[in-house]
Amino acid sequence: PGGSVVAGVSAPASHLDLAEGFVSPSFDEYLSVLNPGMTAATANITYLVSGGAPFTQVVGVPANSRQTVHVNQVLQPYVSAAIHIDSTQPLVVERPMYFVYNGWTGGHDAVATSSASLTSTAYFAEGTTLPQFREYLTVENPNAGTVPVTLTYYTASGTVVKGLGLAGLSRTTIQVFAGDMSANGACDPVTSCGVGSGVPGVSVLVQATGAQPILVERPMYFDY
Repeated sequence: PGGSVVAGVSAPASHLDLAEGFVSPSFDEYLSVLNPGMTAATANITYLVSGGAPFTQVVGVPANSRQTVHVNQVLQPYVSAAIHIDSTQPLVVERPMYFVYNGWTGGHDAVATSSASLTSTAYFAEGTTLPQFREYLTVENPNAGTVPVTLTYYTASGTVVKGLGLAGLSRTTIQVFAGDMSANGACDPVTSCGVGSGVPGVSVLVQATGAQPILVERPMYFDY
């Protein structure tokens, strides 16, 4: 049981990015790839793996057609990876995911972002770390070098500011439900870059230093 919603893009693009992605026996990740043009496309799909080296898959997409990539058949189980796509023809790509998380079943979907529109800033208004919610931030760094990032969390009781470095050509996962509202400064993405559990409402600003482009998604899993 579940549902998802996305907004359509105004035009296909030859260079695309997705920040979230995870494969395991309980997470099924797909890429839906549309080539609306009159010429066949060759897509180089690069998986920017958390804690590992990038891996590239080459996929052919005939003209006027849709192809589906089951990412679970490409990556090893329990791998988190952002995705960068370089195509010989403009494409539209979505990433449906179906999952069982903490016993909660569901699905979500995202449309790939044109690489040309990536920026150094991402705002999210929604967010919570109440007991039946698990909020994450997944951050893609498509740059070759390390990028320092500042996280500013806004809550009803005030703000907290944390910082970390994103390794080059990688994906970093931040557990928003792990951390401490009183602890500003440097943090670890697994244990201390969030605000902790039990915070009813959390907004966040993610900002990269030096105007370097990044992509951020906010996966949330819940029993509501």
